[in-house]
Amino acid sequence: MRKSIYAILKRTGFLLLLMMSAILSARSQSKTDSLLSLSLGIGNNAFSLSSNPIFIRHTAIPTFAEVGLRAELTNGTFRRPQDFKRQRNFGFGATGLSKVGDWLFYGSFSYGKNYRDSIKYANVARPYSGNPFITADAVGGNWRGDGLDASLQIVMPSTKKWQTAIKLDYETEQNSRDNDPKPLNRLLNYTIQPSLAYKFGLYNTLSILAGYSYMDEMVETGYYADQNPIIYSLRGYGEFTAGPVVTAQRFTKGYGYLFGADYLYKNDVEFLFGLRYGYQTQDVNDGIAKPIFIGGLDEFKGEAFASYTSGSNQNGFNASAKAWFRDGTGFDPVFSAINPAYYFSGVDTKIAYWKKRDRYIFNFAVYPGLSYTNYNEGIAKTDWTSVMLHQDAGFSMINQLTKKTTFGGELKLGYHFNLQKEIIINRPTQLSPILVTPYYQFASADYLKGAFNLSVTYRNANVSYQLKTGIDLVNTVDFGSRSIANLSLNLIF
Repeated sequence: MRKSIYAILKRTGFLLLLMMSAILSARSQSKTDSLLSLSLGIGNNAFSLSSNPIFIRHTAIPTFAEVGLRAELTNGTFRRPQDFKRQRNFGFGATGLSKVGDWLFYGSFSYGKNYRDSIKYANVARPYSGNPFITADAVGGNWRGDGLDASLQIVMPSTKKWQTAIKLDYETEQNSRDNDPKPLNRLLNYTIQPSLAYKFGLYNTLSILAGYSYMDEMVETGYYADQNPIIYSLRGYGEFTAGPVVTAQRFTKGYGYLFGADYLYKNDVEFLFGLRYGYQTQDVNDGIAKPIFIGGLDEFKGEAFASYTSGSNQNGFNASAKAWFRDGTGFDPVFSAINPAYYFSGVDTKIAYWKKRDRYIFNFAVYPGLSYTNYNEGIAKTDWTSVMLHQDAGFSMINQLTKKTTFGGELKLGYHFNLQKEIIINRPTQLSPILVTPYYQFASADYLKGAFNLSVTYRNANVSYQLKTGIDLVNTVDFGSRSIANLSLNLIF
């Protein structure tokens, strides 16, 4: 009798183990497939379009943890004049979504080591961020640096009507160049963005948000140099002052505000509408003991977006559009004038359809867009404009090859062409043919664009191993090409 009971328990335990293994495998498969679908843009995702953590609960993101290694190579001559010609980036990172009671925690962390070659006329971390008052030299050279990014989004327990969340972003990097005048820069950015939502009726949610951002960049030049080459203090792309500098420090500090509102209707269909409006200001000073005011930047920015989704993650349709603008002006104390001024705007749209058939999920999408760029320098009497039309189309697929192996693929093709362009340089300077004209040519060039991405995911019990690789290509007739190749290996729990 005891042997019979033991045999029954043994068989039952074995069957329970098989069932638990099957359940865990199914959960792992569902989790990795859901993450892969989201990465390929399949399904509705109010969270990714709005960047409002309130909507994490409304998006089909499973709880997960992912860690991985990555490598990226960017190379080519189609670039803005202060950009690098080639960049190698190596790093690791982690991201995940966790649920503790009714709390949701969505976070990410990444560290990268980068090597950037052939940079001239830019000693700051990001020369095209908008602030024109930067230091530079004509020597140029190769840079190396470290960067760290971290983000945490917390969705707090909700009541029947109210929901709160907060988003925290932190970013820092340091870059240096080995050759004289051996410049070094350190950049810090952080953002705090709380949001509040009110649910009325069964299907309607209204959310408001506010954000505060802070930036701090320090550039050191000449502290470890053996020679003292000419240093340019740029006041735009055409205006500058120049001279030999033994040592120098430049500090840029700024802050910004963001306000927004979102409306979400979610039932058999999903409709999202959102507005954002923000302002940032930056002041630039030289020296520590007696800071000298070099210039300032004020920028207003805004966007409006809408999205409509019907169907499910197995079979559905999505149409979305976003209109945006950036309006910036610099103040030059030397001339007591507004200089320079820029205005960027655009409309980006997407129409997508996806369908599951047997072991496959297919996704077709088109991405029409229009952009407008205007840059003006009153002191250098320079003004240029470019209007570009973008037309991209993409096809992606997820194929469950076996019970444990999933294949993902994506192909994108597009053509971007100029509708209108004009440049006027009435008071050319030494830097006009070096920085102004090449930037205009870059912003107004016709080009073909393509991308090809592949992924293979293998599930083993509670862990999935995912290998991703891809390449983005841009090709022009007159200004060369640009490519970005990437490779990553990730573990998903």
